[in-house]
Amino acid sequence: MQSKELNAIIGKNIRFKRKQLGLSIEELAIILDIKAGFLGLVERGQRGASLKNLYNVCKLFNITLDDLVFKDLEQKDIKNENFINNEKEEILLYLNILNSKELNYLCQVIKEFTLFCKHL
Repeated sequence: MQSKELNAIIGKNIRFKRKQLGLSIEELAIILDIKAGFLGLVERGQRGASLKNLYNVCKLFNITLDDLVFKDLEQKDIKNENFINNEKEEILLYLNILNSKELNYLCQVIKEFTLFCKHL
């Protein structure tokens, strides 16, 4: 497969996952710590991304590099649309960028929130 074809598949999959979560290019670029203009070029298949950037994309979207590069995630999602909803994917996206101290704090908040909800 030619690099242009790979870039097109990768870009399409990134765009699909970004839109699925309701993120703008600017928001995703901030999360990935890259320029929005560069992300736009990647999404259009006009530029390739480094392995580091591809790894970060996969980590954020909770997908494998194989899925990102070789699968049509839009079709996969249609088959598995009941597997996980958008809210859970968005939570995972943000969990992946937290450090251990932030994760620890978030766990405490979730525990307290869960206890609070049981009393409603």
